[in-house]
Amino acid sequence: MVLAIIGIVCWFCCSPAAIGLGLFAQSKFREQGRSDTLAKVAWIGGIVFLVLGIVGYASGLANDIN
Repeated sequence: MVLAIIGIVCWFCCSPAAIGLGLFAQSKFREQGRSDTLAKVAWIGGIVFLVLGIVGYASGLANDIN
């Protein structure tokens, strides 16, 4: 559970780490037979923030060209 929470916190500072922590936490939840919803939130949110970061960076580059 701690890994999933740390993964959610990592959305804002390092989204690739959030993806990795979320996937690792999900595997641990499944080994223990527990619900892995919090871990799914961590890695899916990490993907969303990664995509938003890439789009934001690309749009910033596009504005600099014009």
